[in-house]
Amino acid sequence: MDFYEEMKNSVKISLEEALTFKGNDHPGLCNLMDMSMCKFLIKHNLHLPDSISDSLERESTLKLCKEVENYINSWEHHSGVDMYPVPSPNEEVSSMDAFHSYPLYEGEYGKMRLKLCKHILDNL
Repeated sequence: MDFYEEMKNSVKISLEEALTFKGNDHPGLCNLMDMSMCKFLIKHNLHLPDSISDSLERESTLKLCKEVENYINSWEHHSGVDMYPVPSPNEEVSSMDAFHSYPLYEGEYGKMRLKLCKHILDNL
């Protein structure tokens, strides 16, 4: 398995774990994927962004980030706000405010987050 596929697999494992999340004691999906990629890079002794500049590892990281971003943007329920793609269940609450006020993995909002997670997994 090449570097890119191995990193992608690491992100998939994290997203599969997210499908079991309940409540608010877990990171958001983007943070979870970022942590997964960081842990993967540290595992390969690539601790700092400078250490991966102009390299295959850097290109793989950027490629995976762009791929995930494209899947998020292609999700049929995307809120239209890149930083907060999960729509609010309440029309009077913005997607940003929903992220900061609703439980991340419970209720209607949580179900939508998990749908986004599944959408990313199905496409990775």
